[in-house]
Amino acid sequence: PFFCVAQDLSFKGFSNCKHPDELSGTYVNRDNHLSQLFGIKSELVYFIHLDFSEENTLRLTYETDEGLKNISFEGKFKGDFFEIYFSKKLIPIPLFFIKDTERIRIGCDEKSDLLIQYYQDSMGWVLFLAGGSTREDATSFQNIRNFKGLKPVFVNNLLGFTNNVGDFVVQPQYDFVEFFNHSVSRVKKKDKWGLINEEGVVL
Repeated sequence: PFFCVAQDLSFKGFSNCKHPDELSGTYVNRDNHLSQLFGIKSELVYFIHLDFSEENTLRLTYETDEGLKNISFEGKFKGDFFEIYFSKKLIPIPLFFIKDTERIRIGCDEKSDLLIQYYQDSMGWVLFLAGGSTREDATSFQNIRNFKGLKPVFVNNLLGFTNNVGDFVVQPQYDFVEFFNHSVSRVKKKDKWGLINEEGVVL
């Protein structure tokens, strides 16, 4: 295990958040849970950067073995959370009715970690018959800045590592990095793969 905690929770609400940019940061994609919430299908995504600096927009930046990717979502800040609807349909047809809602709410918990609530509700009615399903859960993700160890950092679309005080120990130069495991990280630079130690020395 590395350093992210992704945990299903009994949802009790979000802690106070005055501005969505307070939620900006880099979070580890533990077991692909965070990427799945945003419909990212690649399995080689180790962390995702969330940027809320633009009004009513969430921008995601993440690395794969094919390079950096970016994706944006429109949403709205509602007090303590940023809300994004992936689907919001209400289709009335004579003798038939369909409702389909899928959304996430992004906020922070009492530890100031990222907290995402997922909600899906699908219902249909035909005459007096009805059927459907509802799913609701919440998951927390530890901010990478809270990890006591070397942290991957994006600079001008390149990756390096900083220590606990924010100093670079590996300068940004790589297109892809993995977290250090047993003091070794797998890295990619200009289509060439290699291994480095925690001092940045190529092995």
